[in-house]
Amino acid sequence: MKHFLIILILTMLYGRNSAQQHQPFLDNEEWMLTQSQLTQGFGKGSIWQFFSDHTFMATHWYSGGAYWRHQYKGTYHYEPATETVYLKYKKDKKLPEVTKNLCLQIVYEKADSNVYHAVLYDNWKKQKGRYSPFGEQQIIKQHAKRPDDEAKESAFSAPVIRFKKGKIQ
Repeated sequence: MKHFLIILILTMLYGRNSAQQHQPFLDNEEWMLTQSQLTQGFGKGSIWQFFSDHTFMATHWYSGGAYWRHQYKGTYHYEPATETVYLKYKKDKKLPEVTKNLCLQIVYEKADSNVYHAVLYDNWKKQKGRYSPFGEQQIIKQHAKRPDDEAKESAFSAPVIRFKKGKIQ
């Protein structure tokens, strides 16, 4: 009976570890969110770098009158079907708390799969093994082109928000 229990426990542990190893991941991807307002002379943003061991490094920065840059670490869960990343930030008492949980989702345009935008949620929850975003939602459109000459003045007086994804350089 003892041998049976040992084998059963080892089988359960092996199954759990192999399931974790086969979870989808982002391999050396970088997602970047920036916001700037040229007439006010400020910019801010976040850069998330994702690694295959389900960890990420985030850099949040601000420039305008003052400059600061904070680097955070944490773990993530990635769902490729919805291109959604659920971030869990590690606590670091030396840094201001940004958030505990953050959710980033890529949504492709139906008319053109090369055009996408990002949706940020300020929280997420896990219930019965399923992840779901909730909380305040912010939609960031991808800006691929610069404004033309006629629209430059009004475009530069409004904040410009950009989201970009790619490989880590």
